[in-house]
Amino acid sequence: MTINLPHGQAAPQPPPAPYAMHQHYAPTTAADVLAAPPPPAVHASEIMMPWHTYAMGWTAGLRDRPGLLALGSFAPGTGNGAPADNKLCIVEHDQRGDAARIASVAEAPHPYPVTKVQWAPATSPNPSLLATAGDYLRIWRFADGNGDQLSVESLLANQSKADLVAPLTSFDWNETAPNLVVTSSIDTTCTVWDVNTAQAKTQLIAHDREVFDVGFASGTADIFASVGADGSVRLFDLRALEHSTIIYEHPQSAPLLRVAWNRQDPNYLAVVAYESHTISVLDVRVPSVAVAELAGHTTCVNAVAWHPKNSGYLLSAGDDGRVLVWDVGAPTPARKPLAGAVNSATAATTATPTAATSGSSAPAGPAAAATTSPDPAQYAPLLAHVPNPLGAEVENLAISPLSDWVAVTSASQVKLLRL
Repeated sequence: MTINLPHGQAAPQPPPAPYAMHQHYAPTTAADVLAAPPPPAVHASEIMMPWHTYAMGWTAGLRDRPGLLALGSFAPGTGNGAPADNKLCIVEHDQRGDAARIASVAEAPHPYPVTKVQWAPATSPNPSLLATAGDYLRIWRFADGNGDQLSVESLLANQSKADLVAPLTSFDWNETAPNLVVTSSIDTTCTVWDVNTAQAKTQLIAHDREVFDVGFASGTADIFASVGADGSVRLFDLRALEHSTIIYEHPQSAPLLRVAWNRQDPNYLAVVAYESHTISVLDVRVPSVAVAELAGHTTCVNAVAWHPKNSGYLLSAGDDGRVLVWDVGAPTPARKPLAGAVNSATAATTATPTAATSGSSAPAGPAAAATTSPDPAQYAPLLAHVPNPLGAEVENLAISPLSDWVAVTSASQVKLLRL
């Protein structure tokens, strides 16, 4: 069902069809993944926004309203100097009762395209706060009292460079120390902010070129990783900022666009390179090499995220219009491609999916593969879905930490998939 969503209106939805992650789509080879149709059991709700949507973030701490989803528009400038009309919008996906209900509950103008939006972590004393990145880092308050409203709580900017605004590419909110947020910028820097004081704690030159993504390791207040145009993954420790550790460099020095920490096991992270069809899984204990390569997309990968409750599951989305679910706790090595050919969409891999329920812990497949072979373990996707029947590019995805819903976006379409 398609829902055109003017502010404040809602539309009924049919009740969800039963579906669980243990109902596997298990192709024999990676080529089968590309040819097979999506599984019909995925239940989806669709929202058509009045603008191009890119940034998405589910609430993490408002447990009485787990369906709150923040959406940020990405409207570029007009070219004549006029500012673009960008928006930050909160929609709510309410599954209570006999029919699902999707409604836009709050909206506010945003003076710059939103590169990322994230709610305060569940550990925060203020779970109604959320942040956006663009020209600056903005902290917003969502007031859900008598009428939902969005208001700017604070604007975090380096005052010494106020006249030279370097756009922010990404940021991450620390779960262990919820007063800390780290941002990345095209000016080669990463900045750690204290949201309680709205002041920068430290700023450092993180890469030789633009920094495209950054993220705190789970379970720590001090360690974060960044990726950038120089093709490297760098680890930083706030307790020892005089040096950093390069744990991986792309073999062809391609820019690295995305980094995602495993939320259950901080030894693992996933990275995506520019125009790459694959996802590289890294183990911080085994630097310099990828311990697994996930090859299933036929065109470039745009987004990657680990399941927040299962250490083995990872989701990806790409320009081929597919959303893929991977079980990296169950490697499926078969006939490995020649060295340097792991990007091939036809790399032969055999799927051996294992049933798992949300919250379970999967075996450490990538680590086991790293100890037995210098070559990365190969995998086939566990499940595939095409959100748009026309195969439109999927630009981003977000997994709810409070429910079994995943949001994916293609231009102005936002689709909610239930796993």
